[in-house]
Amino acid sequence: MEYVTIGNLEIQFIPLLVMLFETILISSLVIGWYFGARRLNIDLHHWMVYGATPVHAIIWFLWMLPAVLRSLPRALQDPIPRIFPLLHWTSGLIALILSISITITFLLNKDIPLGLLRRIRPFMIVTIICWTIAFVLGIYIFLNFKIDTVSEYSSSIWEFL
Repeated sequence: MEYVTIGNLEIQFIPLLVMLFETILISSLVIGWYFGARRLNIDLHHWMVYGATPVHAIIWFLWMLPAVLRSLPRALQDPIPRIFPLLHWTSGLIALILSISITITFLLNKDIPLGLLRRIRPFMIVTIICWTIAFVLGIYIFLNFKIDTVSEYSSSIWEFL
């Protein structure tokens, strides 16, 4: 695994990249909600959601799914100490499935009848809640398991003098 050293921290490169992309995605969803859906700028809201969903799906299939498949057998052997990754994976999968389903539903129904919107809205709320839970747990997992501290002596310039 490749590492990036920032100060005295050694950070796994791909998890850092995923965390940066996911931060951008959740920020764009918040922008799409606040400046789009909340202020009735539906085009902005749809643009943000239609952009974030496929990017998140690509990240999920390329990085998260293989990582889950590698770690799942070990996590299921002793689930209590690994409850946070299990909750992260579950809430993230629910958010992904719902966001893809909602996106496809609205892409197929461009005029968005009010009755459809009323039926789908609870799923939108569950999606954003699951995505937020997965994001917060992802930050927790990233900070606790993907970052190591580099010894002061190994990177000291005095070693070379």
